[in-house]
Amino acid sequence: MSYTEMGSRIAARRKELGQTQAQLANRLGVTARAVSAWERGKAVPEAERLEDIAEALGVSVSVLLEGKVSLSREDDADREADAEALYARVEAFALENGCTQTLAALPYMRDKHSGQYRKGAGAVPFIIHPLDMACHAIALGLGTDELLATALLHDVCEDCGIPPEELPVGENVRNSVKYLTFTQSGGESWDDAKGHYYAGIRRSREASLVKLLDRCNNVSAMADAFSREKLASYIGETRKYVLPLSDKLRREEPALSSALYLLEYHISSVIFTAEVLMAR
Repeated sequence: MSYTEMGSRIAARRKELGQTQAQLANRLGVTARAVSAWERGKAVPEAERLEDIAEALGVSVSVLLEGKVSLSREDDADREADAEALYARVEAFALENGCTQTLAALPYMRDKHSGQYRKGAGAVPFIIHPLDMACHAIALGLGTDELLATALLHDVCEDCGIPPEELPVGENVRNSVKYLTFTQSGGESWDDAKGHYYAGIRRSREASLVKLLDRCNNVSAMADAFSREKLASYIGETRKYVLPLSDKLRREEPALSSALYLLEYHISSVIFTAEVLMAR
């Protein structure tokens, strides 16, 4: 692999997502000049930054390094079939329950995330993540139109460079997705940006529930996707910011207690197991 080849892949994927070098740089906490140097093969990203670049571009590290995914065609076909099955399940629920925003969000989400893959090993289509979250919400009795639409669209703005006002849904869902879109302004530290991000999420019932569903889904696969250092950081963020969202929701809406208990139990169990294994 040459550095020029990897830089070309970064540039091609960034352009495919409709992102500028400045937007990608802002997401990664680097300068646009650094991104330009990577793309021209004049500089090499640090090894520990490759995971962040892959995540920002919605591909696996293997795609950046080798230009290909690691699964066989049979496995790839199985993943696509999984995505279609989940899509059909959410669509059927939305049709049966008159969830018009969800029905609008489904094809929009599929189109915008087309060609993106989940971080970690293998070619897992990215849309499996929001579709899993929507199915999880339905199973927990949280399948309202606004919540499902928010779950389906929660990564579209951040990962695809789509302004919230362009989303094909109502104002409440647009605002919830906006809260769930992480940004870091110039000169702002990562910790301050995270604090502002979660303060926004706390303002919205749907954003808070979707973040819990999102974290529940993500912790299930984090051991395969994160380095040891990133894993520790992610667990710390979960304890500091994500789990307290559940406490706030329970106080405000006691009727959510059962669903919140199941979300908390899954998240806490997984991160506790990870902590024990890392300590050995």
